Amino acid sequence: MRFQPELMTFADGAPVVSAEDWKRRRAEMLDLLSREEYGITPPAPAAVRGTVNAVDEKCCAGHAVIEDLTVSFDTPKGGYSFPCRFFRPASEGKHPLFVFLNFFPEVYNKYFPLEEIIDGGFAVAAIYYKDVTHDDGDFTDGIAGMYPRRGDGTDWGKIGMWAFCASRAADYFLTRPEVDADRLAVIGHSRLGKTALWAGAQDERFRYVISNDSGCSGAAYEREKHGSSETVAKITGKFPFWFCDNFLRYAKDPDERPFDQHFLLSLIAPRRLAVNSASLDEWADPLGEQLSCVACSPAWELLGVRGFTGGETPAKVGELLSGGNVQYYLRDGTHFLSRADWQIYMDMMSE
Repeated sequence: MRFQPELMTFADGAPVVSAEDWKRRRAEMLDLLSREEYGITPPAPAAVRGTVNAVDEKCCAGHAVIEDLTVSFDTPKGGYSFPCRFFRPASEGKHPLFVFLNFFPEVYNKYFPLEEIIDGGFAVAAIYYKDVTHDDGDFTDGIAGMYPRRGDGTDWGKIGMWAFCASRAADYFLTRPEVDADRLAVIGHSRLGKTALWAGAQDERFRYVISNDSGCSGAAYEREKHGSSETVAKITGKFPFWFCDNFLRYAKDPDERPFDQHFLLSLIAPRRLAVNSASLDEWADPLGEQLSCVACSPAWELLGVRGFTGGETPAKVGELLSGGNVQYYLRDGTHFLSRADWQIYMDMMSE
């Protein structure tokens, strides 16, 4: 199929034919998604501080160290901070790090198989997303109240705020001697999968960007829907505060958007991108997520890197399409972040 809008065409109709062209096209698309979907992200603060409040050196049968931290920085309205937990193997050396946008504040929860991750040699910086700002329309809560709003339709939504703090966590953890800066990942599930994609699109320090069941306004290509998958009208009707106000005007006719979600995925090129779907998660549109992998792949190819090596034929359940820097996995089951998903991600970062 022919994916629209054209990825390799500038807004003025000129073709994108070189790596130098891609830099300008990338900037054009990043600005477009900022103004028309997620909102404009404020500039990064000049400095980010991390304060260790407590340490547990006997976690996971002594195999892991847990630090309770506070990440803080200055904003236009004063100092702001959010809590973060740092899990790392007790062994010495530098470890690849997942910046994990977490649905739960607890150390052990259904989306977080900590012992398996630690035993794989990985560290995790876990951020409970509601510690950043609540998942609602209150724009005075947490970081939402720390930046002025313009009121012109481009103000950032909650996805942008959660993504911003994932990058602020990266600011701090990249100063830690236990972290391998060349293997830094951002990961999220569902709405936080959308967040991980937006964080990775903006912050090129994330060498691995991981979307798990992110669906509509995440990884899924929206101009072709499958089954009872979520639509722009449904998502903006229930969760308008995730986005900038400009995005809401596309609810009636999403094809009027001058972008689709393959634009978002393409911003990660030439880095590693993992898109995972679940076979019974029709709401998140697994085939739509796979099609976005197909549609974004030319960005990698233009930069001399293999992109997605699969095609438009729906993946088989349990199939991992991982021959290039864009990989897709269709897990058996429902909407969930499972041990099987985590293993796929750890394998990718171990290559």
